[in-house]
Amino acid sequence: MIWVAFRRWEEVDMRVRQLTLVALSIGSISTVGCFRNLKKDTASAGLTKEKVAAPTPPLPTGKFAELSPVTGGNGVQPPKLELAPDSVPPLPGMPGSASHPHPNSVSDSPMSKVTERDEELAFGDEEQRKGVLERIRERRKELEKKRLPELPSAIEKKEKDPSKNEPEPKLMPPVVPGKVSDTPSVKPPNDSKPAAKSDLKTVRDLVDEAGKKFAGVDDFESKLVKRETVSGKKQPTEEIRFLFRKEPFSVRLTVIGEHGRGREVLFVKGQNAGKLVIVTGEGDNRLLGVGKKLELDPDNPLATSRTRGKVEDSGLSRPIRVLTKFVEEGEKGTRSADTVRSLGAVKRTEFAKPVDGVEVTLRPSDDPLLPKGGKRQYYFDADPNSPSYRLPVLVITYEPNETEVEYYCFTDFKVNQKLTDADFSADKLGRRR
Repeated sequence: MIWVAFRRWEEVDMRVRQLTLVALSIGSISTVGCFRNLKKDTASAGLTKEKVAAPTPPLPTGKFAELSPVTGGNGVQPPKLELAPDSVPPLPGMPGSASHPHPNSVSDSPMSKVTERDEELAFGDEEQRKGVLERIRERRKELEKKRLPELPSAIEKKEKDPSKNEPEPKLMPPVVPGKVSDTPSVKPPNDSKPAAKSDLKTVRDLVDEAGKKFAGVDDFESKLVKRETVSGKKQPTEEIRFLFRKEPFSVRLTVIGEHGRGREVLFVKGQNAGKLVIVTGEGDNRLLGVGKKLELDPDNPLATSRTRGKVEDSGLSRPIRVLTKFVEEGEKGTRSADTVRSLGAVKRTEFAKPVDGVEVTLRPSDDPLLPKGGKRQYYFDADPNSPSYRLPVLVITYEPNETEVEYYCFTDFKVNQKLTDADFSADKLGRRR
């Protein structure tokens, strides 16, 4: 039999014999390599040697398929691989095997260490897996307690200490969309300035006292410092000796400062045909010169070209009257109450002691000379020992851009001097005192 087989083998063509030998060599090498890799992967997965079998060798294709030990009648069949329940080991060459381990991307946290250590034991028997899983759960609970400490519940009712008189906390009602809450909102206190109504009360007291004081004044003499802006042109500051008498209404102005020195203006209601008697001063008119006496109507442009007001409004009665009107409008609601504000005691360089200030925000309709509105400040003498106590001794008016347009300051008061008609006589104008 051996000799017959040998003779048949010699009869086979030399090329066929060489190809057959190559195929058998490839199959043997593949089988050995698979067995080695499977042995390593099985050991890393925790499988026993009895349960591991050699993997199926690669199947040859083409004309060498008939010579494959797998398909041949005397070929070796691959054994069946029996795995532990609920465990699937990684295949050779796949991530997780001995030849291709997983990348080290797991964070080095206590939780990850516990999980990796216990997962290695998870391929044991059923009782061992249950124990491992139970330990994993317990360990996770312990870590969660350390990481997130328990906080007292927000809805737990705090036990009230009977020894302390603690008020019951008030819970806000739930907000329902579309429904207005019945709980009033709490506004923060505003300490920036007094309330508008208290300002009105303070200003009302000031203006009432000023009215009472002026009611007892029959005449007075004072020094007036006047500074005005007329038709957009700022006029120089003037220092004037001011004489005033109530009955009949009489005003006499004599410039004593540098600008306009020598000018005099006289107005007596019911006398001089109701006209102004004017004596020109320095710089008034080049053609007329100094000391020229004129009689002009109060509305004549020559009389009004360098002043903002009329002579009939000179004195202290007009500031008291206008401020009283503003306060009454605020009290009635026809004027915003916050437009009349008390400034309190104010230190001014014009006076030795502080004066009481009031500021009024003017609307465009309050003064025809302020079409855009503005601001006016009134200052009242607060010195009880002063002859002008409670009288408005300073009035300043500003445009909206804070430009000063009016400045009237009264000082050096002499009240109730019993001025006579001779003090307001037109014949005495132009004479040196």
